Amino acid sequence: MSAKKNPAARALPVIVLCAVLGTAALSALALLLGVAIDGYLAGGAGVPDAWVAAAVAALLVAGAAAVATPRLVARATAAQEAGDRQAVLLKYFTLGQGYTGARAGGELVSLATDAVEKRARFRAGFSAPALAAVLAPILVVLAIGVFIDPVAALLLAAALPVIPLLVTGFQKLYRTSSANYRRSQGMLAASFMDTLNGLGMLRLNNAEGAAGARIAAASERVRRQVMKLLAGNQLVLLVIDATFALGLITGSVVLAGWRMGGGHISPGQAVAMVLLSTLMLQPVAFVGGFFYIGMTGRAAEREITGLLDTDPGIATEVAPGEGEAPGHAGGLAVENLSAGYGGRPVLQGVSLQFPAGSHTAVIGASGSGKTTLVRVLQGQLTPAHGAVHDGSGNTLGPLQLRAASAVLDQGAGLLGGTVAHNLRVGRPDATDGELRKVLGRVGLEALGLETPVGEAGHGLSGGQAQRLGLARALLAARPVLIIDEPTSDLDPDTEARVLETLASATGEKTTITVTHRLGLLSGCDRVAVLEHGRVVEAGPLDQVLAAGGYLAAALAASRAGTDSNPRGDA
Repeated sequence: MSAKKNPAARALPVIVLCAVLGTAALSALALLLGVAIDGYLAGGAGVPDAWVAAAVAALLVAGAAAVATPRLVARATAAQEAGDRQAVLLKYFTLGQGYTGARAGGELVSLATDAVEKRARFRAGFSAPALAAVLAPILVVLAIGVFIDPVAALLLAAALPVIPLLVTGFQKLYRTSSANYRRSQGMLAASFMDTLNGLGMLRLNNAEGAAGARIAAASERVRRQVMKLLAGNQLVLLVIDATFALGLITGSVVLAGWRMGGGHISPGQAVAMVLLSTLMLQPVAFVGGFFYIGMTGRAAEREITGLLDTDPGIATEVAPGEGEAPGHAGGLAVENLSAGYGGRPVLQGVSLQFPAGSHTAVIGASGSGKTTLVRVLQGQLTPAHGAVHDGSGNTLGPLQLRAASAVLDQGAGLLGGTVAHNLRVGRPDATDGELRKVLGRVGLEALGLETPVGEAGHGLSGGQAQRLGLARALLAARPVLIIDEPTSDLDPDTEARVLETLASATGEKTTITVTHRLGLLSGCDRVAVLEHGRVVEAGPLDQVLAAGGYLAAALAASRAGTDSNPRGDA
């Protein structure tokens, strides 16, 4: 993410400058105090007005820096976190189901939440103040060399490389612990999400105890890794306090006394030198934080960078708003398409036509590749080979496909909240009148816009949930409607009502209904039959049936077994 697009990157130099100005103001106060001490020892009646003005100015600058720096840090951290989270989520959408589906959901959640927070805290909340703290000793040494004693400044400068050397050494020592901590945390998130998603199944099988034990074990691994990092943190603080902080203060006192005894500096300058040497300890305050915030932040940064650098393999990907989405006159065409998950092929050499305004049923048994095809058409999955075109032959990337298609999945995908909230997912700017109109089109006039839907649509019947999902898809006003197993969990009467709604509401859209159910052929004018990831039959429905091939035989067998299989499953 470039500085042009990331406000946090623009804020970092401002934070460093603000902190450095604060250090310069404190240095000026120490020097002014030395001047006042020398004046008092020389028998002066008081401090001049210029001294008072300089001291007040330095106090104001130091106070302003102390107030402004943490506020700038907080704003930069929030901006960094928001920008990183957007980049991660957009990358997930770009990589699609082929990437996210092959990884544990908990790990992805951990990356998009905890890792993003740690990276933002490291980049914006830690790096800039730490850089300013590293610059502070250099500024102090320069002040001592210019205003007090060049020889003393050179001797104090010898201490400057100590902290970077200690930090580098301890960083190498604890790098493995930091990486193990991030892995353990990802495993804990994955275990928790798996248990949460399968809670109903676990309760039915009396397996809650075993699942709880797995989460407890994962939590214990995280706790141990955190304790290792904290133990390393305390060890670092102890070593640095003993070898650097105490040594620097003691050395500066001895150095000041030696130079004052030799007549090279005044008593006031000696006091100022000791006070200035305390400002050289600013990096020590960040060393302890480096081994928790810094190392975990860098580990999180490696994870996020690895994700953002992942090649999506999408030659036709475009930014939102670029390119043309397929219109009613264009339809869709799939050419020599191969796709799968994690290198495992599911679709192989699939070529299909979806003419504009047609309603095509994609039929096949479970495992035939229907879901994989629909994910490609939705822009969720990047094909390994082949492409999707509009009617003019233009290649469509995933973003273009997502912009052109409305989707009705078998689970409807409803959110907790109201009917209006769910409908506006399809079109956020829709008016209440438009919402009521689309509800009427799908036979849900009785539902008020403020009717609560319940978590995952549990406040509605199965038929109401499916029709509300259809209303949302219709409201999006996109030329392609993709329907995936719309009646798989419905009883026959509810299924009939949903199918009737589909037939009357889809209108002139290019509609693709993906199912393993032969009963959904009614209302379709085209059909494509998949078997083991390949197309075995495709074309206008009447022509495919007249050919007397696979579909005709399956349909005849289904009708012959109507009494035992009233829903007409393939």
